[in-house]
Amino acid sequence: MQCTTRGIGLSKVISFGNALTLGAADYLEYLATDPQTSIICMYLEGVNDGRKFMELVRRVNPEKPVIIWKGGVTESGARAVSTHTGSLAGDERIWDAFFKQTGATRVTSLEEMADVTMTFLRLKPFSNRRVAVFGSGGGGANVARGDICAGEGLEVPTLSLETRRKLMEFIPLVNQSVLNPLDTPFLLYDSSCLQRTLDLLAADPLIDILILNASVDLLAHMLETSVQDYHQFEKCVSGFIRENKAGKPLVVALMDQSNTGKTREYASKLREADITVYESLRDACRALNRFSHYHEFIAEPKCK
Repeated sequence: MQCTTRGIGLSKVISFGNALTLGAADYLEYLATDPQTSIICMYLEGVNDGRKFMELVRRVNPEKPVIIWKGGVTESGARAVSTHTGSLAGDERIWDAFFKQTGATRVTSLEEMADVTMTFLRLKPFSNRRVAVFGSGGGGANVARGDICAGEGLEVPTLSLETRRKLMEFIPLVNQSVLNPLDTPFLLYDSSCLQRTLDLLAADPLIDILILNASVDLLAHMLETSVQDYHQFEKCVSGFIRENKAGKPLVVALMDQSNTGKTREYASKLREADITVYESLRDACRALNRFSHYHEFIAEPKCK
């Protein structure tokens, strides 16, 4: 379910229990040369041959991203691992060093693994982590947006003076703001203004990534009152993703302020329109940060 709703195909699914005969390194070695596999995702509790596994990940990761959810790094988790598979989970500091030296992407849940995999499949590498965040939610939500982005390792810079000047030509400042994060709820209803905003943000030299933080409540209201407006919104966003000349990624992060419980439903709707969607802003920021760090690591010159 986590994969299918995000457009992720599975070439192989392998469960190997306590690795009595074949272990993580053996399967990784096989998947490294499997032509049907482009990304390798692993849930690990322990490994039998740590040195071999580390060298394999170091070699495979630049060609096929290796995404790992490592269980049992805490004391209580390690105790659970020992009773589950009988393997040695390993000290958390050892695994911290493993990820630092191999560049493998670390995740902490199945949901995060799916989000990060989707990001690898759908986005092109970007050079920095400077984001423009825009959407609806009011002043308090806007402050929270900035905190979430910063907390997940993304930078939210002030937009250039030229960008702000041009935005103020068509965005009314009554109960709205063109600071970054931008508080601009009306954009979801006005596709022409949304298009202008996207073009301006993508052209800003201080911005690398665009995140549209869309309210599930507003999307539901649009479908109830004007299906045409909703489809215009979808068309505008998907069209920009395909055709924007700046080449900067645009993703949608949903927010469910009224606890409608419809986040997954609307994520699926938007993904059907070929839009990259995360079920919360924090999910989006975390995945984008993981993705960026991977490409930073791959681009670094390595000592031989």
